[in-house]
Amino acid sequence: MFWLNKVLSLLMMLVATSKVIAMQIQVGTLEHAKKLFEQQAIVAAEQAFLVLQETHPNESFYYLGRIKLLSDELDDAEDYLKKSLTLEPNSADEYYWYAKVNAEQIKHASIFSKLSYANNTEDAFLAAIDKDPAHLKARQGLFYFYLSAPSIAGGSETKAIQQIRAIEALSSHVAMKLWLDFYIKTGDDKALITYTNTLLESKAMDEVVWFKAGLALQSIDYYDGALTFFRALIAKREAKHYAAGLYQIGRTAVFAEVNIDEGIAALQAYLTLDINNDDPDENWARLRLSQLYLLQGDIPRAKQLIGELKSTQISDIDLITVIKQLRL
Repeated sequence: MFWLNKVLSLLMMLVATSKVIAMQIQVGTLEHAKKLFEQQAIVAAEQAFLVLQETHPNESFYYLGRIKLLSDELDDAEDYLKKSLTLEPNSADEYYWYAKVNAEQIKHASIFSKLSYANNTEDAFLAAIDKDPAHLKARQGLFYFYLSAPSIAGGSETKAIQQIRAIEALSSHVAMKLWLDFYIKTGDDKALITYTNTLLESKAMDEVVWFKAGLALQSIDYYDGALTFFRALIAKREAKHYAAGLYQIGRTAVFAEVNIDEGIAALQAYLTLDINNDDPDENWARLRLSQLYLLQGDIPRAKQLIGELKSTQISDIDLITVIKQLRL
């Protein structure tokens, strides 16, 4: 009897140990699947989460939804994220990505379905914020929803401003960019100019915001203000925005048809740099430089640049169109 009890005890210990090991393996597999997703190994991540659907349904449905969104398989993405939200606990991120999917669905939906997707988008962003009031991406998403949606679908400038006010307490950097987008979208040029003046007066340079401010002023033909921001950026010589600032000084000179010499010098300097993929193509810089030579009256140099452009293999349709429109 003693030996029988001992054997039974050993068997129970083995069963308990095997369960612990199995649980550790499952957790390890889940973490591995998440790592694959973070590393953008999307195909492998999808296969891993498909295997984990039974043991870890909530996390698997959530990540499968995000994977399908990356692949533009919006219906599948919506279904997976909806399944994830039926399982507790729900996180702010789950609601946020469900809102993102619905926002994408609006772009492709029939006119009869757009309103439903709009309602889902707003509700999901609000649910994400309810779960986590400091969820910056959800507040940004809700801001852009209110700013872009028609009033019948929930759009509201007043509510958009409320989101900026809330975001100001979380990130002044993000809030400043949203104010610029708000004034551009609403067409309030006077308010935009006033706001950008306050940015200059603050003297606390945020390179991303200042570059965006310069582009915003350029878009409303307020060229003197735009140049102020671009000049400040190149004076600081911050690597990421130095090249972009040079290019925009040249571009602004083309649009304004003033400060020609400054624009030429800026573009000549730009063309000596190692240009990143994020920066304007050097052929655009050559085009703008040729336009400034034309404005300056230097026809030979303009002709030379335009000739080089016309003999260059260019795939940018917009650039090709502008080159064809040049008249000497």
